[in-house]
Order: sequence, then C-alpha cells, then structure tokens
Amino acid sequence: MAGLGTLVKKEVKDLCLDRESSLANGSNQVDKTKEKIKAYLGIDVGSISTNLAVIEAIEDDEYNILKTVYLRTDGNPIEAIKKGVAELSELEKKVQIRGVGTTGSGRKLAKFVAGADIVKTEITAHASASKYFVPDIKTILEIGGQDSKIIILRK
Repeated sequence: MAGLGTLVKKEVKDLCLDRESSLANGSNQVDKTKEKIKAYLGIDVGSISTNLAVIEAIEDDEYNILKTVYLRTDGNPIEAIKKGVAELSELEKKVQIRGVGTTGSGRKLAKFVAGADIVKTEITAHASASKYFVPDIKTILEIGGQDSKIIILRK
C-alpha cells in the first residue's frame, strides 16, 4: 500500500502550483507575473457520486464557482477522485489552488489521497453552505446514497 497517497497528490499539487512557496514565505499574494485566480478545491466523495468544485475567493464573503465535476463513484473512490482532478487540469494555468477540503462518506480517504488541508462531515458542510445562502434557515433534509439526515439549526 506504500505510495497510495501519491496517486492523486501530484495532480492536486499541480493544480496548487505556487501554493507552498507563497504560504511558506507568509505571502497571500499570487505572483503578479502569472496573474492566477486564487481559488479553493472542494472534494465530496459519497457512495454514489464524487463531486469536485473549484471556487474563486473574490472577497471575504464573496465566491464564484469556476468549475464543477460530477462523477459516479462506482465503488472506486480513488479512481473517481483521479478522474475528477484530471477534468480540472484545464484550470492549471489560470488558477492557484490555495486550499483543499474534503467531505462526504469518503472524506478521510479523499484527504489522504488528495493531500487535503481540511476535512468536514457532510452535516457541517450542509449547515455552513445553507447558512451562507439562506441565513435564517432552520431545517435541512439531506438524502444521500447511504443514508438520509435531518439537520435542525439553532442559533
């Protein structure tokens, strides 16, 4: 099993480009000669589907979805992640991935395989996104491939 994590980490690292060097020197600035868009990669691995999204951070509370990928997991989440990242490779020259997050039932595997920075349960992901788009939301119903959930939000 040695090297399992390198299956996708290289492809994700290619998307991240200068992330390590700019973070290492404490800079949050993209090299102006490259004029890359600052973005984040989200990976949601479920029993039925694997979804990836590249989101541009415009300002503190403003985002723009640059590209999404929907794939069937087909019982092979590692292959689904690899295919998804390959579909995102067209963004490599214009986007600088500043961070990678994973969620879903395969979130821990996805973190290991993609070298993610953060892992959140789908409950936390649904609650955060729902509150962002509908601030006064109280109830979320989530119908997944493995289970269904009702999430009740309180202040």
